[in-house]
Amino acid sequence: MKICALEGIDLAYEEFGHGRPILFLHGWSLDHTNEVADFEPIFADRPDWQRFYLDLPGHGRTPGVERVQDMDDILQVILEFADALFPGQRFAVAGTSAGALPARGVVYHRPDQVCGLLIRVPLIIADDAKRTLPEPAVLVENEAFMVSLSDEDREMYGDILIQEPDFLRAVKEYMERYIWPAIA
Repeated sequence: MKICALEGIDLAYEEFGHGRPILFLHGWSLDHTNEVADFEPIFADRPDWQRFYLDLPGHGRTPGVERVQDMDDILQVILEFADALFPGQRFAVAGTSAGALPARGVVYHRPDQVCGLLIRVPLIIADDAKRTLPEPAVLVENEAFMVSLSDEDREMYGDILIQEPDFLRAVKEYMERYIWPAIA
């Protein structure tokens, strides 16, 4: 892990490769590790990108600090990080879930620098009472398999997209390796 020391906060991040910068912003209550796991295999064949995986304030190895009270403050810290690490350069930004909200803010505040935006399962409206989400959809149904699951697994994974043992095993392994440790 590297540290970018900004006014009142030390941001932890991982950096890979060389070339045009791309900044990855993880989802709420997570850290950079699942972004690394998801994206680094994709970049194995794309060596012209320098990837920055940030732990947002209060997540992973970046501490929560008094100066960061809301998403606008998080956006300000991200902008300062981008200014410190790639001043004046063109860069891309990728945001997952809650990370998509400040990613859009980066585009708004640095339109001449941002050369691309990826938002994955984006949080667009943060207030739950003001947003409408689609109902979960199962793509491959396997009722016999789902009935065989424990009550706990059925509660946790009942709306899984592909109801097959191998898929569920892969999802559980991913959750145990990246999601649960980050949340903890």
